[in-house]
Amino acid sequence: MMERFLGYGPGDADRLPFELLDVIGSFPPISSRPANHPAGATQYAVEGVIGGPNGRQAAIRTGWQIDTPDSDPYLVTAYLLGRLRTEGQ
Repeated sequence: MMERFLGYGPGDADRLPFELLDVIGSFPPISSRPANHPAGATQYAVEGVIGGPNGRQAAIRTGWQIDTPDSDPYLVTAYLLGRLRTEGQ
């Protein structure tokens, strides 16, 4: 779906992680919960907007996990919620 809606392909593998990181830097988490992890990890869901190489934008939900208070978040899942309509579409 990322390719169909936003134009991401194999040549864009370096760009997509930065777009996803921008989501967690720009939008607050919509939920959080303790993860089933011995160190007390926490999982977060963050929704936001992501742009693609074709110039279109889509709403996206991402799932992140932080294993310990001192660790950085890492991506668990990401999926599109729907394409945003722009003028002329």
